[in-house]
Amino acid sequence: MARNVNEMVGFVFGSGLNLRDTERRVVVCGRDVSVLGKVQRRRPRKAATCVCVKDGSGDREGIEMVPPAYDELRERLKRTNVFLVGMMGSGKTTLGHELARGLRYMFLDTDEIVEKLARKPVSQIFDQEGEQTFRRLEHAVLDEVQSYIGCVVSTGGGIVMDQTNWGPLQTGLVVWLNPSVDTLFERVKDDGTRPLLQVTNPKAKLESILENRREMYAQADVTVEVESKWTTTEIAFETVRMLNNFIKSHPPRAKKVPPSIDPMHGA
Repeated sequence: MARNVNEMVGFVFGSGLNLRDTERRVVVCGRDVSVLGKVQRRRPRKAATCVCVKDGSGDREGIEMVPPAYDELRERLKRTNVFLVGMMGSGKTTLGHELARGLRYMFLDTDEIVEKLARKPVSQIFDQEGEQTFRRLEHAVLDEVQSYIGCVVSTGGGIVMDQTNWGPLQTGLVVWLNPSVDTLFERVKDDGTRPLLQVTNPKAKLESILENRREMYAQADVTVEVESKWTTTEIAFETVRMLNNFIKSHPPRAKKVPPSIDPMHGA
């Protein structure tokens, strides 16, 4: 399974990278965390690039201007990963793409990788194999993803409930997107792919799930209280502002991340 997850993460990156079990040390905002995994180029291949383009194609045409706050945050992060957590419908994937473009980071979605690995949608995994199978796959994917740097990672809504997931999450900075229940429900009420909401009263179920998870979400480094009227750009700017403030309040001891473990540079 580990090898398959590794290959799938590499496939999503599209950069021909492989992970080897070599210890490296990462210091993030005063947290000294040892993790496994050194990124190494497996064979010559076009390196993945992440530029700000309107059509997302990777072409250099249509490069957008990046606000100074993004460059400020990129410098402070020093390629540290950003993990987005929150309820279904909180906007993690949409915001993740926006942040990744602004920071010139890679974007990964753990649900998307799980689906590619299982070759079926998350809803089918729940229906056919059960939630426990999904959670095992989710943990394996997260454990592999955290070995990369320079990534914005959108995670599944329930990922915070497994204590073993907090080790990988805390190799980076964790952001909790927290819209109101009303906003969440408006976004997901017509989405039949949410297995946990296939009940008689989905809004009540949504409220129950949030209350059950709230204490775990609150362990995030930064909490963004998302206003329903905010655009994705406004949510992104608020997230960038809060991350900048958090890092200024918790200055990292690390001066530089070795380029050998950076997927944007290769080995």
